[in-house]
Amino acid sequence: MDFYTEDLINEINSTEECDFIACAVTFLHAIGINAAIKQLFDQGIRLKGYVLILAHPTTGRILKEEDFQLDNTDIVVRNYADRYRECHHVAFKGRWLAIKEASKKKQVKKIYVVWTELDYRWYEIMTHIKWSYQLCYIRIDDGGGSYVDQFKNSFMVEMYERISSRFDKCKAFYRIFFRCSFNKILQKQLISHGNYIDNRIFRASGHNQGIFTPNEEIIPYYRAEFKRIGRTIPKEVISICSAAVLVNTQCLAENKITDGHLDLNLYEKVVDIAREIGLSVVLKPHPRELNVEKYKRLRIKLIPSDTAQEAILANLEEKPKCIVSIFSSALLNAWGLFDIPAISLAKIMLKEEINEEFRRQLMDFIKQYNGVFLFPESYEKFKNAIQSL
Repeated sequence: MDFYTEDLINEINSTEECDFIACAVTFLHAIGINAAIKQLFDQGIRLKGYVLILAHPTTGRILKEEDFQLDNTDIVVRNYADRYRECHHVAFKGRWLAIKEASKKKQVKKIYVVWTELDYRWYEIMTHIKWSYQLCYIRIDDGGGSYVDQFKNSFMVEMYERISSRFDKCKAFYRIFFRCSFNKILQKQLISHGNYIDNRIFRASGHNQGIFTPNEEIIPYYRAEFKRIGRTIPKEVISICSAAVLVNTQCLAENKITDGHLDLNLYEKVVDIAREIGLSVVLKPHPRELNVEKYKRLRIKLIPSDTAQEAILANLEEKPKCIVSIFSSALLNAWGLFDIPAISLAKIMLKEEINEEFRRQLMDFIKQYNGVFLFPESYEKFKNAIQSL
């Protein structure tokens, strides 16, 4: 049965003991929530509240109660169906309310809100709660999307998804500009009062947030969660990744970015090169790919698409030779969590006939992670890269 905002408000109002609300869409969100719970538990904080499972816009709900480690807590899992619809007036008023409330230093009970970004709407929900709470945000990892410039990314996505007039583009520019500005002000207020916990896997700084350092306060909890989950994976699935070139695919055809053949041909050349120099290759399809059968033509071993690659890496005695993908978040996690060399094929893909939006995404990815991953410009340089590892 779906759980709505009104139901959440009623349940919180029924007891003053609620101190935890987390939202999750993907498996990585579930890992981040589990890590946050364990971290608070180690600090002596016992939790009571809710994990709200949201539907993915493409695949619907992909998480279930068993994905959450809720021992020693009074946390329940609900399928959340938020009927909230944002309009300009409500959004403007709500953001001012959030900044106003965050600026107050209250000596009241904290309620931890866990999500991938600051969501001012929780302050509006709190206006319907009869108890006095101070919101403390815990920001969890959302893959590579956690580290991109939010203004630029939001604006370009809107331009790509809508055929807009110049007037519409101006409106979108100012709407997104004010939204990002409000979020920065809100974050500063929360930090100043000790109500913001950054539980992303990395800390990003520098121009375009391109300098990455591991977040050592939370990384051990992520690793522990991945290791725990990996114990349920068959040993034969884990063992085939030892000393192999591990290729991660992406759902480009499903997102109508390519026809599916372009990236398949790219992976085939990568497999041939690895075989030529005597390396085994294992392929991990993206969880949302629909046509995994096409990879049979590569004649290599496949990891089940619904298996968490990080859970495999956490349980390997011998690391893979390297991780290869185009612009997958798996590259970042393999490099940062497990110190495995990561190779992006983005520069090779740029030489193919691709649409301008995909070209822009690849160029932004290269700029963002230049110095973190290897970016060979040709298949020959890719061969040289894996030979030198």
